[in-house]
Amino acid sequence: MRLRNLLLFTALAVLLPREAMAHIEITSHTTRYGVGVQKAPPCGLLGGAGPGDTVYTYAPGQTITLSWHEFIDHPGHYRVAFDDAGDDGFADPASAADLFNNATVMLDGIADESDVHDYEVELTLPDVECEACTIQILQVMTDKPPFGDGNDMYYHCIDVRLVADGGDGDGDGDPGDGDGDGDGDPTGDGDGDGDGDPAGDGDGDGDGETGSGEPPIAEDDSGGCTIGKPRSLTALPLALLMLGALRRRRA
Repeated sequence: MRLRNLLLFTALAVLLPREAMAHIEITSHTTRYGVGVQKAPPCGLLGGAGPGDTVYTYAPGQTITLSWHEFIDHPGHYRVAFDDAGDDGFADPASAADLFNNATVMLDGIADESDVHDYEVELTLPDVECEACTIQILQVMTDKPPFGDGNDMYYHCIDVRLVADGGDGDGDGDPGDGDGDGDGDPTGDGDGDGDGDPAGDGDGDGDGETGSGEPPIAEDDSGGCTIGKPRSLTALPLALLMLGALRRRRA
């Protein structure tokens, strides 16, 4: 009986979802700290400093697309802000109704849709040049009173630089592993000549090699909701075979 219970426990442990801290994931860009780091202003990690490993290059005044996926639904809204000198210009709203509360805010009051949802907005970047600029995407929630206790907002930042000859959306240090000619991910760190679409498809003859490695996903132990991601189902047939063998042995 003990062996049977152990086998059942092992199978369930493999199949049950693991917890991963997340509410939204930025899908158009690689963020500074990854999906699970989002609880502390201004960019998700307490005491963190930018820029991160991935920096996107655009032209001043260029319009880009930002998109994200909400894993866990909360009523409220989203805000997009831009700081042309690091990230110290961002300011949290004093209340859920405090829209456009300082000069860095470019889009505000983007309504949360019911249930989990995909979002997409167009952002026209400021007509300035900067080497260490930051785009902040802020989720403001209204179902966690009292507002202002540190549990009402989630923060994600995208590191960018604006230069006059930019505009192809190149980002250094994008995850991935590959080299060669033809279609390449413009968010990689390549030496090619190809022009790329900031959304991801680049035409190129570049003989460059993209960066390798996944962006870090760190768990924040300061509370918040969790979401389960299913594990591989390959353990289920193995567990069933083990149980069958045990039953034949006992017979």
